[in-house]
Amino acid sequence: MTSNMGSELILENFEDLEALGDKHRADIIETTKIEVVRKTKRESSSRISQSYR
Repeated sequence: MTSNMGSELILENFEDLEALGDKHRADIIETTKIEVVRKTKRESSSRISQSYR
């Protein structure tokens, strides 16, 4: 299964990644990972019916 959950966050956060340079690159990547994982967990849990939780 493939998923596009979080793709808008990735696109938005990485849009100006090159312009910001190496100094902020690692921070932006790490922050994006955290945001995508949180969003995926929220969206996945909302799709699971109560009987399976």
